[in-house]
Amino acid sequence: AVVSTQSTGVQIKTISFLAYMIKHRPYHEIIENDSVNFIKGLIACFKFCPAEAPHLRREVIVACRHLVSANQPETLSFRYRMVTFLDDLLDESVLIGTGWTNKEGSRSLAYST
Repeated sequence: AVVSTQSTGVQIKTISFLAYMIKHRPYHEIIENDSVNFIKGLIACFKFCPAEAPHLRREVIVACRHLVSANQPETLSFRYRMVTFLDDLLDESVLIGTGWTNKEGSRSLAYST
């Protein structure tokens, strides 16, 4: 199925916003209940991100960085749950994508996360 760049962009913006909101206490408990679905959605954003929109892929990478790099107790459970999805996250075709622009432009950002 063909997914438009705009609808994918809206999904990525939503995931990015939720990844940022996890750091704040009242919202953490709400998002925590669906953390596995949240991580699956994050991976789906990587998989369905169009090759012609490298800016969207960079935004998903930044959302992952919010989850992985925060040293707050609120994000620890997300990090532990992400371990089960490492095979998907470390697959280069998922993490970086297939487009030339993604491979050249997002590779350093993806691997530094």
